[in-house]
Amino acid sequence: MVPETFLVIKCIRILWWGIFLSYVTVCNGKEILDVKNEDKTCAIGKTCSLYNTGDFGLFYTLHNSLEMEKLGFGTAGLGENTYRCVRQAIAAGFRHFDSAQADEWYQEAQVGSAINDEILEGTLTRGDLFVVTKVHPRNFRKEKLLNAFETSLKNLRSEYVDLILLHYAGCWPDGTGPGFCPENSGSWFVAWDALEELYQQGKVKAIGVSNFEVDQLDQLWDYSKTKPHVVQNWFDPFHQDEETRRWCSNHNVLYTGYSTFGSQWVYINPDIRSNPVFGNPVLRKIAKAHGKTINQVVLSWALQKGVAVIPSSSNERHIQSNAALFHGNVNTNQLSVFLSEEEIFEITSLDGQLETD
Repeated sequence: MVPETFLVIKCIRILWWGIFLSYVTVCNGKEILDVKNEDKTCAIGKTCSLYNTGDFGLFYTLHNSLEMEKLGFGTAGLGENTYRCVRQAIAAGFRHFDSAQADEWYQEAQVGSAINDEILEGTLTRGDLFVVTKVHPRNFRKEKLLNAFETSLKNLRSEYVDLILLHYAGCWPDGTGPGFCPENSGSWFVAWDALEELYQQGKVKAIGVSNFEVDQLDQLWDYSKTKPHVVQNWFDPFHQDEETRRWCSNHNVLYTGYSTFGSQWVYINPDIRSNPVFGNPVLRKIAKAHGKTINQVVLSWALQKGVAVIPSSSNERHIQSNAALFHGNVNTNQLSVFLSEEEIFEITSLDGQLETD
Protein backbone atom coordinates (compact mmCIF):
# COMPACT_ATOMS: atom_id res chain seq x y z
CA MET A 1 0.00 0.00 0.00
CA VAL A 2 1.47 3.37 -0.97
CA PRO A 3 2.02 5.88 1.87
CA GLU A 4 -0.53 8.36 0.50
CA THR A 5 -3.30 5.74 0.44
CA PHE A 6 -2.45 4.61 3.98
CA LEU A 7 -2.59 8.21 5.19
CA VAL A 8 -6.03 8.76 3.65
CA ILE A 9 -7.42 5.59 5.23
CA LYS A 10 -5.95 6.56 8.62
CA CYS A 11 -7.50 10.03 8.41
CA ILE A 12 -10.90 8.57 7.51
CA ARG A 13 -10.72 6.24 10.52
CA ILE A 14 -9.78 9.13 12.82
CA LEU A 15 -12.60 11.26 11.41
CA TRP A 16 -15.14 8.46 11.85
CA TRP A 17 -14.01 7.86 15.46
CA GLY A 18 -14.22 11.58 16.23
CA ILE A 19 -17.76 11.75 14.83
CA PHE A 20 -18.75 8.72 16.89
CA LEU A 21 -17.35 10.17 20.10
CA SER A 22 -19.05 13.50 19.53
CA TYR A 23 -22.30 11.60 19.03
CA VAL A 24 -22.29 9.80 22.36
CA THR A 25 -20.36 12.01 24.77
CA VAL A 26 -21.07 15.19 26.63
CA CYS A 27 -19.69 18.57 25.60
CA ASN A 28 -18.88 20.21 28.96
CA GLY A 29 -22.03 18.69 30.41
CA LYS A 30 -24.17 21.06 28.38
CA GLU A 31 -25.74 18.91 25.73
CA ILE A 32 -26.68 15.27 25.29
CA LEU A 33 -27.88 13.18 22.44
CA ASP A 34 -31.66 13.33 22.42
CA VAL A 35 -33.15 10.13 21.15
CA LYS A 36 -35.36 12.06 18.71
CA ASN A 37 -32.16 13.41 17.13
CA GLU A 38 -33.77 16.78 16.49
CA ASP A 39 -33.84 17.92 20.09
CA LYS A 40 -30.26 18.13 21.38
CA THR A 41 -31.24 20.12 24.41
CA CYS A 42 -29.88 19.72 27.89
CA ALA A 43 -29.26 22.02 30.77
CA ILE A 44 -25.78 22.75 32.00
CA GLY A 45 -25.28 19.75 34.22
CA LYS A 46 -21.87 18.47 35.18
CA THR A 47 -22.86 14.97 34.11
CA CYS A 48 -25.55 14.67 31.48
CA SER A 49 -25.25 11.62 29.29
CA LEU A 50 -27.35 8.70 28.24
CA TYR A 51 -24.23 6.60 28.07
CA ASN A 52 -22.70 6.75 31.54
CA THR A 53 -22.98 4.07 34.21
CA GLY A 54 -25.29 5.90 36.57
CA ASP A 55 -22.59 7.92 38.36
CA PHE A 56 -24.59 11.03 37.79
CA GLY A 57 -23.54 13.76 40.18
CA LEU A 58 -25.79 15.73 42.49
CA PHE A 59 -25.38 19.24 41.13
CA TYR A 60 -25.82 21.44 38.12
CA THR A 61 -23.43 24.38 37.89
CA LEU A 62 -24.97 27.70 36.87
CA HIS A 63 -23.11 30.08 34.57
CA ASN A 64 -21.94 32.10 37.60
CA SER A 65 -20.37 28.91 39.05
CA LEU A 66 -23.08 28.46 41.73
CA GLU A 67 -24.00 24.82 42.30
CA MET A 68 -27.66 23.76 42.55
CA GLU A 69 -28.93 20.31 43.44
CA LYS A 70 -30.51 18.57 40.48
CA LEU A 71 -33.27 17.08 42.62
CA GLY A 72 -35.20 19.53 44.78
CA PHE A 73 -38.40 19.51 46.79
CA GLY A 74 -41.34 21.60 45.59
CA THR A 75 -43.69 23.14 48.15
CA ALA A 76 -46.60 24.30 45.97
CA GLY A 77 -50.04 23.22 47.10
CA LEU A 78 -48.96 21.69 50.41
CA GLY A 79 -50.99 24.18 52.46
CA GLU A 80 -51.00 23.51 56.19
CA ASN A 81 -48.86 20.42 55.61
CA THR A 82 -45.92 22.48 54.37
CA TYR A 83 -44.00 22.55 57.67
CA ARG A 84 -44.33 18.80 58.22
CA CYS A 85 -43.45 17.94 54.61
CA VAL A 86 -40.36 20.14 54.50
CA ARG A 87 -39.04 18.53 57.68
CA GLN A 88 -39.76 15.07 56.26
CA ALA A 89 -38.01 16.07 53.04
CA ILE A 90 -34.94 17.21 54.97
CA ALA A 91 -34.93 13.91 56.85
CA ALA A 92 -35.07 12.09 53.50
CA GLY A 93 -32.04 14.04 52.30
CA PHE A 94 -33.44 16.92 50.25
CA ARG A 95 -31.46 20.15 50.45
CA HIS A 96 -32.97 22.17 47.58
CA PHE A 97 -36.36 23.73 48.38
CA ASP A 98 -38.61 25.63 45.99
CA SER A 99 -41.11 28.17 47.32
CA ALA A 100 -42.75 31.46 46.29
CA GLN A 101 -44.40 34.62 47.58
CA ALA A 102 -47.78 33.65 46.11
CA ASP A 103 -49.66 32.59 49.24
CA GLU A 104 -52.47 31.32 47.02
CA TRP A 105 -50.28 28.26 46.38
CA TYR A 106 -47.32 28.45 48.75
CA GLN A 107 -46.67 28.80 52.48
CA GLU A 108 -43.28 30.51 52.43
CA ALA A 109 -43.26 31.14 56.18
CA GLN A 110 -43.82 27.45 56.94
CA VAL A 111 -40.88 26.55 54.70
CA GLY A 112 -38.74 28.97 56.69
CA SER A 113 -39.96 27.68 60.04
CA ALA A 114 -39.22 24.08 59.12
CA ILE A 115 -35.73 24.94 57.90
CA ASN A 116 -35.01 27.11 60.92
CA ASP A 117 -36.06 24.39 63.35
CA GLU A 118 -33.78 21.89 61.61
CA ILE A 119 -30.90 24.37 61.85
CA LEU A 120 -31.59 25.00 65.55
CA GLU A 121 -31.60 21.26 66.19
CA GLY A 122 -28.21 20.96 64.51
CA THR A 123 -29.40 18.79 61.62
CA LEU A 124 -27.85 21.12 59.07
CA THR A 125 -26.68 24.69 58.45
CA ARG A 126 -28.09 27.34 56.15
CA GLY A 127 -25.08 26.83 53.90
CA ASP A 128 -26.17 23.22 53.32
CA LEU A 129 -29.36 24.40 51.64
CA PHE A 130 -30.42 25.87 48.31
CA VAL A 131 -33.60 27.91 48.82
CA VAL A 132 -35.67 29.33 45.98
CA THR A 133 -38.48 31.87 46.04
CA LYS A 134 -40.44 33.68 43.34
CA VAL A 135 -41.82 37.21 42.95
CA HIS A 136 -45.53 37.48 42.20
CA PRO A 137 -46.38 39.88 39.31
CA ARG A 138 -48.43 42.03 41.66
CA ASN A 139 -45.09 43.01 43.25
CA PHE A 140 -43.26 44.00 40.06
CA ARG A 141 -42.97 47.69 40.88
CA LYS A 142 -39.50 48.25 42.30
CA GLU A 143 -40.52 49.46 45.76
CA LYS A 144 -43.09 46.71 46.15
CA LEU A 145 -40.64 44.07 44.96
CA LEU A 146 -37.94 45.14 47.40
CA ASN A 147 -40.45 45.21 50.25
CA ALA A 148 -41.79 41.80 49.25
CA PHE A 149 -38.23 40.47 49.16
CA GLU A 150 -37.60 41.63 52.71
CA THR A 151 -40.80 39.85 53.73
CA SER A 152 -39.51 36.70 52.03
CA LEU A 153 -36.28 36.91 54.00
CA LYS A 154 -38.27 37.16 57.23
CA ASN A 155 -40.53 34.29 56.18
CA LEU A 156 -37.57 32.11 55.25
CA ARG A 157 -35.59 33.09 58.38
CA SER A 158 -32.59 33.85 56.20
CA GLU A 159 -30.25 36.71 55.36
CA TYR A 160 -30.17 35.75 51.68
CA VAL A 161 -31.91 33.65 49.04
CA ASP A 162 -30.02 31.27 46.78
CA LEU A 163 -32.28 31.82 43.76
CA ILE A 164 -35.12 34.23 43.11
CA LEU A 165 -37.37 34.06 40.04
CA LEU A 166 -40.01 36.26 38.48
CA HIS A 167 -42.98 33.90 38.88
CA TYR A 168 -44.81 34.96 35.72
CA ALA A 169 -44.21 37.57 33.07
CA GLY A 170 -47.51 39.24 34.00
CA CYS A 171 -50.83 38.85 35.74
CA TRP A 172 -53.66 36.66 34.59
CA PRO A 173 -55.86 38.53 32.11
CA ASP A 174 -59.30 37.86 33.65
CA GLY A 175 -58.67 40.14 36.64
CA THR A 176 -59.81 37.54 39.16
CA GLY A 177 -58.46 34.47 40.86
CA PRO A 178 -55.07 33.80 42.43
CA GLY A 179 -53.13 35.49 39.63
CA PHE A 180 -55.03 38.75 39.95
CA CYS A 181 -53.02 41.97 40.20
CA PRO A 182 -54.07 45.52 40.97
CA GLU A 183 -53.59 48.20 38.34
CA ASN A 184 -50.11 49.64 37.87
CA SER A 185 -48.47 46.57 39.40
CA GLY A 186 -45.39 47.12 37.23
CA SER A 187 -43.71 45.40 34.29
CA TRP A 188 -41.29 42.52 34.38
CA PHE A 189 -38.60 44.81 32.94
CA VAL A 190 -38.76 46.96 36.08
CA ALA A 191 -38.84 43.82 38.23
CA TRP A 192 -35.75 42.44 36.53
CA ASP A 193 -33.86 45.66 37.25
CA ALA A 194 -34.69 45.14 40.93
CA LEU A 195 -33.51 41.51 40.85
CA GLU A 196 -30.23 42.62 39.31
CA GLU A 197 -29.84 45.12 42.14
CA LEU A 198 -30.41 42.41 44.76
CA TYR A 199 -27.93 40.17 42.96
CA GLN A 200 -25.26 42.87 42.89
CA GLN A 201 -25.81 43.47 46.60
CA GLY A 202 -25.26 39.76 47.32
CA LYS A 203 -28.73 39.30 48.79
CA VAL A 204 -29.49 36.66 46.17
CA LYS A 205 -26.98 34.27 44.64
CA ALA A 206 -28.78 33.73 41.33
CA ILE A 207 -31.75 35.19 39.42
CA GLY A 208 -34.11 33.89 36.80
CA VAL A 209 -37.67 33.62 35.54
CA SER A 210 -40.57 31.19 35.51
CA ASN A 211 -43.36 30.65 32.97
CA PHE A 212 -41.74 32.86 30.34
CA GLU A 213 -42.27 32.24 26.62
CA VAL A 214 -39.30 32.12 24.26
CA ASP A 215 -40.00 35.55 22.77
CA GLN A 216 -40.03 37.00 26.29
CA LEU A 217 -36.75 35.21 27.05
CA ASP A 218 -35.25 36.80 23.94
CA GLN A 219 -36.38 40.22 25.17
CA LEU A 220 -34.95 39.50 28.61
CA TRP A 221 -31.62 38.41 27.17
CA ASP A 222 -31.29 41.61 25.14
CA TYR A 223 -32.44 43.81 28.01
CA SER A 224 -30.57 42.33 30.97
CA LYS A 225 -27.18 43.30 32.33
CA THR A 226 -27.03 40.15 34.44
CA LYS A 227 -28.20 37.24 32.32
CA PRO A 228 -30.74 34.83 33.83
CA HIS A 229 -29.24 31.79 35.51
CA VAL A 230 -32.38 29.64 35.61
CA VAL A 231 -35.68 29.27 33.72
CA GLN A 232 -38.40 27.27 35.49
CA ASN A 233 -41.34 26.03 33.40
CA TRP A 234 -43.94 23.29 33.27
CA PHE A 235 -42.32 20.04 32.09
CA ASP A 236 -43.66 16.49 32.03
CA PRO A 237 -43.63 13.55 29.58
CA PHE A 238 -46.59 14.97 27.63
CA HIS A 239 -45.44 18.60 27.75
CA GLN A 240 -41.68 18.72 27.23
CA ASP A 241 -41.33 22.44 26.43
CA GLU A 242 -38.78 21.65 23.75
CA GLU A 243 -38.43 25.17 22.35
CA THR A 244 -37.71 26.69 25.76
CA ARG A 245 -35.24 23.95 26.67
CA ARG A 246 -33.41 24.52 23.41
CA TRP A 247 -33.27 28.24 24.16
CA CYS A 248 -31.80 27.49 27.59
CA SER A 249 -29.20 25.15 26.13
CA ASN A 250 -28.18 27.71 23.53
CA HIS A 251 -27.84 30.45 26.17
CA ASN A 252 -26.15 28.39 28.91
CA VAL A 253 -29.15 28.75 31.23
CA LEU A 254 -30.34 25.94 33.50
CA TYR A 255 -33.83 24.65 32.81
CA THR A 256 -35.91 23.49 35.79
CA GLY A 257 -39.15 21.60 35.31
CA TYR A 258 -42.13 21.84 37.66
CA SER A 259 -45.23 19.58 37.72
CA THR A 260 -43.05 16.79 36.31
CA PHE A 261 -45.58 14.18 37.44
CA GLY A 262 -48.31 15.68 35.26
CA SER A 263 -50.47 17.47 37.82
CA GLN A 264 -51.02 20.46 35.51
CA TRP A 265 -53.22 18.49 33.12
CA VAL A 266 -56.22 18.17 35.43
CA TYR A 267 -56.21 21.97 35.87
CA ILE A 268 -55.85 23.11 32.27
CA ASN A 269 -57.95 20.53 30.41
CA PRO A 270 -61.47 19.81 31.76
CA ASP A 271 -61.64 16.63 29.65
CA ILE A 272 -58.76 15.10 31.62
CA ARG A 273 -60.12 13.90 34.95
CA SER A 274 -57.15 11.94 36.25
CA ASN A 275 -53.41 12.37 36.06
CA PRO A 276 -52.31 10.97 32.67
CA VAL A 277 -48.75 10.28 33.78
CA PHE A 278 -49.62 7.68 36.42
CA GLY A 279 -51.97 5.83 34.10
CA ASN A 280 -49.76 5.75 31.03
CA PRO A 281 -48.96 2.19 29.83
CA VAL A 282 -45.48 3.11 28.56
CA LEU A 283 -44.46 4.51 31.94
CA ARG A 284 -46.09 1.60 33.76
CA LYS A 285 -44.16 -0.89 31.63
CA ILE A 286 -40.80 0.81 32.21
CA ALA A 287 -41.43 1.16 35.95
CA LYS A 288 -42.32 -2.54 36.20
CA ALA A 289 -39.18 -3.52 34.27
CA HIS A 290 -37.00 -1.66 36.78
CA GLY A 291 -39.02 -2.59 39.85
CA LYS A 292 -39.45 1.12 40.61
CA THR A 293 -42.28 3.64 40.83
CA ILE A 294 -43.54 5.72 37.92
CA ASN A 295 -42.43 8.78 39.91
CA GLN A 296 -38.86 7.51 39.98
CA VAL A 297 -38.90 6.66 36.28
CA VAL A 298 -40.18 10.11 35.31
CA LEU A 299 -37.65 11.87 37.53
CA SER A 300 -34.80 9.79 36.14
CA TRP A 301 -35.95 10.50 32.58
CA ALA A 302 -36.02 14.24 33.29
CA LEU A 303 -32.59 14.22 34.92
CA GLN A 304 -31.09 12.19 32.10
CA LYS A 305 -32.39 14.87 29.74
CA GLY A 306 -30.59 17.51 31.80
CA VAL A 307 -33.66 18.98 33.52
CA ALA A 308 -33.58 19.95 37.20
CA VAL A 309 -36.72 18.73 38.98
CA ILE A 310 -38.64 19.80 42.09
CA PRO A 311 -41.20 17.08 42.87
CA SER A 312 -43.75 17.85 45.57
CA SER A 313 -45.66 15.48 47.82
CA SER A 314 -47.52 15.55 51.11
CA ASN A 315 -47.09 11.78 51.51
CA GLU A 316 -44.02 10.84 53.55
CA ARG A 317 -43.61 7.53 51.73
CA HIS A 318 -43.62 9.32 48.37
CA ILE A 319 -41.14 11.92 49.64
CA GLN A 320 -38.79 9.13 50.65
CA SER A 321 -39.35 7.33 47.36
CA ASN A 322 -38.45 10.43 45.37
CA ALA A 323 -35.33 10.94 47.45
CA ALA A 324 -34.42 7.30 46.91
CA LEU A 325 -33.88 8.07 43.23
CA PHE A 326 -30.26 8.51 44.29
CA HIS A 327 -29.85 5.01 45.82
CA GLY A 328 -31.74 5.66 49.00
CA ASN A 329 -30.61 9.23 49.63
CA VAL A 330 -30.15 12.36 47.54
CA ASN A 331 -26.67 12.75 48.97
CA THR A 332 -25.21 9.93 46.87
CA ASN A 333 -24.03 10.16 43.27
CA GLN A 334 -25.81 7.29 41.60
CA LEU A 335 -29.25 7.09 40.12
CA SER A 336 -31.16 4.03 41.29
CA VAL A 337 -33.18 4.10 38.06
CA PHE A 338 -30.97 4.54 35.01
CA LEU A 339 -32.95 4.35 31.78
CA SER A 340 -31.70 2.90 28.52
CA GLU A 341 -31.61 4.80 25.24
CA GLU A 342 -34.69 2.89 24.10
CA GLU A 343 -36.60 3.77 27.28
CA ILE A 344 -35.64 7.43 26.95
CA PHE A 345 -36.95 7.32 23.39
CA GLU A 346 -40.26 5.75 24.43
CA ILE A 347 -40.93 8.41 27.07
CA THR A 348 -39.76 11.29 24.89
CA SER A 349 -42.15 10.11 22.17
CA LEU A 350 -45.09 10.87 24.48
CA ASP A 351 -44.57 14.60 23.97
CA GLY A 352 -47.56 16.36 22.43
CA GLN A 353 -49.96 13.43 22.72
CA LEU A 354 -52.33 15.46 24.90
CA GLU A 355 -54.01 18.76 24.06
CA THR A 356 -53.35 21.68 26.39
CA ASP A 357 -56.79 23.20 25.80
